[in-house]
Amino acid sequence: MVASHKSMQWKLKDLLPALSVLLIGLFALAYAMLLPQGDTGQFAVLSNPWSGASQAIELVNRADAQIISFNERTNVMIVYSERPDAVQALYDAGAWLVFEPNQLSTCFDLNSPKA
Repeated sequence: MVASHKSMQWKLKDLLPALSVLLIGLFALAYAMLLPQGDTGQFAVLSNPWSGASQAIELVNRADAQIISFNERTNVMIVYSERPDAVQALYDAGAWLVFEPNQLSTCFDLNSPKA
């Protein structure tokens, strides 16, 4: 009563339901984690990798926001804005990604700029 080797092999179509549930769950989790709520008026902003500090400052100024913290090495900054449409304003100003800053607490070293 030994099963043949062929019947024991997994087929991709057998795994599709499980893979689809996994991918949908991962996308939903990523969406929930990255979707900025703006409860505190603070947002993490990722600008393009080749921009320097002056372009990042210009992006924030165009969105009527203020820089709280900036990591020039990764082009990630924490900004504050009182605008109700701050997320859209940051995207319109050229931000690549806007998300909740608390997601960065263990990922990057975001020091406050020195005066």
